[in-house]
Amino acid sequence: MVLNATDPLTLNKFQQNKNDLERLKEISDRISKEYGCKIIVRPEQKLGNSHKNYLVYLAQISYRKEIKNKLEFLMNHSHTWEDFKEKASALNLKVDDTKKYTTYLLEGSEQTKKIRDRSLKND
Repeated sequence: MVLNATDPLTLNKFQQNKNDLERLKEISDRISKEYGCKIIVRPEQKLGNSHKNYLVYLAQISYRKEIKNKLEFLMNHSHTWEDFKEKASALNLKVDDTKKYTTYLLEGSEQTKKIRDRSLKND
């Protein structure tokens, strides 16, 4: 069974909804059965991950929370900027202040991109 996306006479788009698709599948199965062709078994489609599972996944791979917690600890226990950087390296947190923005990177983790200060404020 072949469907065209546009009507050849009016050039209007083929309008369909979920129910139309299910009816077309049933018709296709009935015609295939009549002629002895193989009927495609369609398992119930499970949508991808739910939003809840996605949030759990993000929480597991999110380095922002860990970096933010370490930075809060360092701000409470450091007296100077040099002291801050020394203690950060002891906590496996790389602080890069050589460019325009200060960035942070967790050493010994799978984090690939450095994170700026301003991206940590909303977490």
